[in-house]
Amino acid sequence: MMDREENLEKAMNAGLEAFRATFKAVYSGSAAATSPNGERSRPGRLARVTERYAPKSWKRDVLEIVRELLVGDEQKLFRFSDFNDYEKQLKRLHPEHATTMSGVAVTLQALMKDSVIRKVARGVYQLA
Repeated sequence: MMDREENLEKAMNAGLEAFRATFKAVYSGSAAATSPNGERSRPGRLARVTERYAPKSWKRDVLEIVRELLVGDEQKLFRFSDFNDYEKQLKRLHPEHATTMSGVAVTLQALMKDSVIRKVARGVYQLA
């Protein structure tokens, strides 16, 4: 019984290490600009991209939330689940959207198609 638990623990640790290696390769292998101290930065890029979309539009409001999510994040990553905190705000701004979170998912896909963001892992995104 102990061997089985040890083998399971080893397999879980190996899987976690593989995930970390993949995540690190994807994250450090992007073409994002870096600042002199080695941090990733894209000054004004998100602001410029936001201007592509009409004011008060659904896509622009979702992108504004992405901007808020990235403000304090040095890794420039955000999760789909982070939008749960903004669901009421989006419903207030766009009462015509019956299913807010599915609308956010569709919008994130559209932003990926527009090369604004990219998917790093399931439910995890970053600027493209």
